Amino acid sequence: MVRVYLLPHGFQQEYEVGFANGLAAQSNCEVIMIASDNTLVGRLASSVKVMPLRGSQESGRGFIAKVCNMAKYWFSYFGLAIKDRRAIFHFNGLFSMRGNLAVLLESFLARLFIRNWVLSVHNLLPHDSEGRLTRIIYGIVYRLPNLLVVHTKLMRQSLIGEFGVSPDKIVIIEHGIDLFSNLDPADRDYGRKKILGVGDDERVVLSFGKVMRYKGLEEFIVATDQFVRPTDQWVFVIAGVCADSELRESISSKLAKNNNGMKVIWFDRYIEHNEASKLLAASDVMVMPYRKIDQSGVIFTALSYGVPVVATNVGSLCEYASLGGGCVVGQSVDEAFIGAIRDTLKEVTWSDRSKTVERARTYFEWCAVLKPLVSSYEGIVE
Repeated sequence: MVRVYLLPHGFQQEYEVGFANGLAAQSNCEVIMIASDNTLVGRLASSVKVMPLRGSQESGRGFIAKVCNMAKYWFSYFGLAIKDRRAIFHFNGLFSMRGNLAVLLESFLARLFIRNWVLSVHNLLPHDSEGRLTRIIYGIVYRLPNLLVVHTKLMRQSLIGEFGVSPDKIVIIEHGIDLFSNLDPADRDYGRKKILGVGDDERVVLSFGKVMRYKGLEEFIVATDQFVRPTDQWVFVIAGVCADSELRESISSKLAKNNNGMKVIWFDRYIEHNEASKLLAASDVMVMPYRKIDQSGVIFTALSYGVPVVATNVGSLCEYASLGGGCVVGQSVDEAFIGAIRDTLKEVTWSDRSKTVERARTYFEWCAVLKPLVSSYEGIVE
């Protein structure tokens, strides 16, 4: 039996829960979730043990409180690693701190104290931070763990070619899906009428997730002003908080100058699961006009609700968009991108969306995609 401690480090909560539950479903794996006060403990399987070492993640904490919390956390899990030498410690996402030097420090400490260390690499470099120093630091960091987990072949190739990681230290595991929607028409109606207030003839175009520069919303808004027609009757919904004040101001300014009559609704806050499920059910297409990405959990959220995706052809998005009846279009947001949205809205039906959900269930259920990882765990322990 392999014992695995999962350290979430602030990545998507739904991903963390799905990963833990899928891993616990393997007969030869004992799973312990290192949790914080915002971990979705209620959605964890009964077989997943919980250790609340991460403490409070309340955003209003002062600097000293944050430093003390971090020091206590590091002391706790490094101490645990010394006591439980045969266990796997899987960093399932980002590091505890985001700064380059802090990441490097935590990585060296992890290599010092943890015997069996696994790191999931969701993006090769932090979003909107790809300078030379960052690349050098992560080039060092990626050589330290016993095993790196990635979700695409392209990322594996980049780790080998760009960062010099040994091929035998990398395992590819598909990005799983935590929950699959039953596509209840009542959720769609509630989302459209009660949350969005849109008419029967209007089509909902959704941007989902935290608003960041690499997601290309500014370019998309400019393109809609140029190429969306009043007869399209699109309602553009931005469902995600923007922590970057300059980016928020820029997006708001561009929206104010948009003269095509397209209605825009922006939920500039964290979207709770219950509300998100109804927004996704109410949406007709999801747009991902990303400037750069390796892979994205957002596209799997779309697949779990059968929402077709129109995306730019960056990273590995092309491998998944077509599964839901969507497509990738070039590497910039232009008339062709807007046209692809228009075509997708004509072609994908509610029945097609149900088929997409079932197809996604076949490919991306966590308990299935994680089976190869357990063999890799056993190889490290042995």
